[in-house]
Amino acid sequence: MRKHSQFLKTAILRIVQNTGNGFILGIKRELASQRAYIFINFADAEQSFSIPENAKIIASTHSVDLITEENLKMTIPGYCGILLIK
Repeated sequence: MRKHSQFLKTAILRIVQNTGNGFILGIKRELASQRAYIFINFADAEQSFSIPENAKIIASTHSVDLITEENLKMTIPGYCGILLIK
């Protein structure tokens, strides 16, 4: 996906500091008004965490049916990674 997206290749990369969960790594890519977020769960169990803004799930390592989102809180399965685009 990154290979075919100029935005994902060139956007500025930053760590998301406040996911509220030590098992979740958050990465933000930003270019102009476009933003993408990658969240990776390094735990073997599902984890809940905060997301900075509402965004659409574009890709996931697990079925999207296993992911919940409510009020800027997301829960993903163990060892799951997701890509969100705003």
